[in-house]
This record gives sequence, structure tokens and C-alpha cells, in this order.
Amino acid sequence: MRILDRVRETATRAVERRYGYEPGERAQLLNELELVQESIADLQLAKEDTGWTRLIDQGKREFTREGVGRNAELCRVLAISNPLIKRGLAVRAAFVWGQGFGVTAKATGEDGTQDVNTVVQEFLDDPGNRRSFTGHQARLDAETALGTDGNKFLALFTNTITGRVQVRSLPFDEITRVVTNPQDKSEPWFYYRVWRETTIDGGRTATTEREAYYPALGHNPIAKPRRINDVEIMWDTPVYHVKDNGLDGWQWGIGDAYASIPWVQAYRSYLEDWAKLMSALARISFRVAGKDRHATMAARKAIQDALEAQTAGGAIAATNAEIEAVPKTGATIDAESGKPLAVMVAAGLGIPVTLLMGDPGTTGARAVAETLSQPMRLEFQSRRELWTEAHRAILNHVIDAAAIAPQGPLKGTVRWDGDRRVVDLGDKTERTLVFEWPRLDELGEADSIDAIVTADGTGKIPPQITARLLLRALKVRDVDEVLDDMTDGDGNFIPPDASTGAALLRAYDQGMVK
Repeated sequence: MRILDRVRETATRAVERRYGYEPGERAQLLNELELVQESIADLQLAKEDTGWTRLIDQGKREFTREGVGRNAELCRVLAISNPLIKRGLAVRAAFVWGQGFGVTAKATGEDGTQDVNTVVQEFLDDPGNRRSFTGHQARLDAETALGTDGNKFLALFTNTITGRVQVRSLPFDEITRVVTNPQDKSEPWFYYRVWRETTIDGGRTATTEREAYYPALGHNPIAKPRRINDVEIMWDTPVYHVKDNGLDGWQWGIGDAYASIPWVQAYRSYLEDWAKLMSALARISFRVAGKDRHATMAARKAIQDALEAQTAGGAIAATNAEIEAVPKTGATIDAESGKPLAVMVAAGLGIPVTLLMGDPGTTGARAVAETLSQPMRLEFQSRRELWTEAHRAILNHVIDAAAIAPQGPLKGTVRWDGDRRVVDLGDKTERTLVFEWPRLDELGEADSIDAIVTADGTGKIPPQITARLLLRALKVRDVDEVLDDMTDGDGNFIPPDASTGAALLRAYDQGMVK
């Protein structure tokens, strides 16, 4: 029973017990009771409007596509104009991508397998793909996009003849709707895109508005309609949607910077007020005290003349006046008092305030500032896993495209599991992809090498893996190319200190040289 109903019932019984059924008095008291009840109802509604109900309703309104877009626009502006948001997003991107990232496929064309690794490496090294997806700058831009927009759309333009795949980023502002499985809202089927396309013909530019549906990566039914409501479906360009910070069932992600927006504004206002106060205090230089009005006016005139003089000088006051500097003790406000606001900004971005402020000497111990805590390390490891899943899904599409294309470098057979296409490369060829991320808690080169050497001394690790780990620890670029030079035609490891004669003898024993 609602509180108002209980109040009404209790009050009515009290009136009946006290006054019986006298019509006049009972009616008057009941009218007064109704007024009290209406006042209580108004207070309850006001409380709900300023409490959780209002917050929930606001969240329902704002986290539509339009609301998410407005939030993304605000976060983008702050990522450029606000030093704390700018640094916070840069620190996050540096922790995720600053040390590089390695991907290899186990199938290298040895022992009867197909050379899947070459397909993967060619995709990663493609100039267009490096510019938009696999290059360092592209990866930093993608991480920043998650920080401001919470969403990243990667279109996979696939050549059905050669199997070549090129990745291009679609602007978040152009994706306006997600079409999901009617029976499973968590499974996207299509992304609806609206954009303006500019063409140049004969020195003249023409702009047209276009629209299209892009299938979600993995949605590949046997029956493929060409259009939805007279809008073309780009079946050769599936889209992979990277999103983060969304709740269960949400179609859109939320930028990392969104939670810090109110605290950034509060901290900015605090610093502006502090700067104004310091400027006002700086204008108060001297205090003049005298026994009469004429003495104080003369002293004030002497101070003004001294301040307006071209050369340094002093002010001589009258005998009955005193001039002294105004003491500012107790009148200042310490800028460090606003640190709790900066702490909330750092909490929203998921980094310590010592890293956000960039000054461990004043905001914390240097040892604390240089050490990654376990929760923070796990948070960045989670973001790395998010990008690992994105690379895994996209690279599997690259392998599929290379296997089913008539002129593709791989060969495979297609079977269908419901509406999902499955490409088999053969019994001997594995799809296993190896993703290598550097350690977040940096041990240093010496410690890493000592650990690798100790593990190699057990005799349980193949020399190829030991060499790969050592090259990664030394931060050598193009590890795969170096390892190719350290193996023979059959994939056997050749120690770097092996002599030419020893290599020829081993080749003769294997029947490679006669």
C-alpha cells in the first residue's frame, strides 16, 4: 500500500472516532485532510524529480543515439581544449599501444600447411591498412576515439576476386542506426550509414548524400537481399564495431571521458576563481592610516605618484600618516585545495591523479607515481583484450577472404552453420593466431633477458620461441623477418653462431645438398 493511502485511511478513522458522523465538521476536516495529502504528494513528487527517478529518466533520454552523439561531441572538444582530458586520454593510449603489438599465425607453410602467416603479415603491412588500422598512429587514434566516442567502426572492403581486404574507419557521426536480430538484441545484423560524398568531374565538385546498410562482421546468411527499404546493402564491406563502457543490452558505447566531464568543469571553475583571487590580492599593496583626513590623502597621493614614476622611488607620507604593506596572511587560497576535484577526473579516466597531474613531487610520492597498481594494470589489460578480439575477428575475415577468393593465396572449403559461414583450410592448417603484448609492469631489459635465459636453460622451450622472446624483450622491430632469416627452407632453426660448414653439413644430412 502506498504511503499516501495509508495516511488517508488512518486520518479518516481518526476523524470518525473523534467526531462521529457530524456532516459539517467531518466534511471540513476531510477537506483539510485532502489539502494535507496534496501537499505530501507534491513533496513526494518533488523528491522524486530531484532523486533517482529523475536521474533514471534522464539516462533513458540521453543515451539514445542523439544523446550519445552529443556526449561524443563534447568529449572531443575537451580532448583538444582541456589539459586534463587531453593528458588523460594520451596516457591511456600510451599504456595500451605505447610499446607496440605483435601478431603472427602459427601456420607458416611448413609440414604441408598453408602459409597463413604470410597472408596475415601482408595485411598488417599494407600501406592503406597501416594508415587506417595497423599503424601506430592509427592505433593511437582508435584508442582516442574510444576515449571520446566510445565507438569505433571498421569497414572491411573485400575484393571477392583476389581476397584482398582493406580496412577503413567509418566516422561515428555517419552511423545512425543498428539493425539487430529480432530474436536477439545483442546480435547486430546491419549498420545504417548516411554520409555526403564529394566527387570531382572536369574540375567541378559535386556533393551528393548517400545511404547504405553495411552487414555486421559475422552476419553472412545464405540468402542475401540486395536492398532494405530501397537502400543498398554493401555485402562486400562488413563492419566490425568496437565499443566500450556500454551497459548490458546497449547498442552504443560511452567515451571514457564522459564520467569526468562535470568534475573537469568544476576543477576549471575552481582554478579560475583562485586565479581571480590571486590577481585581486596582488592589487592591494599598501595600507594608509592617519590621524586626520588630510594626512591620509597626502599619503595616498604620494603613493600614486611613486607608482606612476618612470624610475624607482619611494613615497613620503605626512607626519601624521603611516604607510605599510598589507599583510596577506590568511587571505590566500591554496590551489592544492582543489585536488579532490582532480582526483575525481582521474577516477573517471581510470588513471592515478599522480599521472594525470604530471607532477608526482607535489601530488604524491614518486615511487607511487611510477608504479602501476594491480587494478589499473588489469583495466589496461582488459582494454588490450578488447583490441585483441577486434584483431582476431578481422584477421579471421582476412583469412577467409584469402581462402574463398578464386585468385586468393589460400584454399579452403565453405560450409554453413545456420546463417554463419565457416571456412575450412584443411586438416593440417591451423587458424591459431598469436598475439604478443609487452608487459605493463616493465621489468627492464636486463630482468626480462635474465628470465628468458633462465627459462631457456630448462631445455623445455623450443629455440624459435626463445629467440622470439629475446627479440621482443630487446624491442626489435619486424621480429618475423628476423626469425625468417634464422630458419632454413624447412623451418628448422639455425643458431646465429653456426658456421657455414656446419649449416652445409646439416643440409647434406637432410638431403638438401648432393
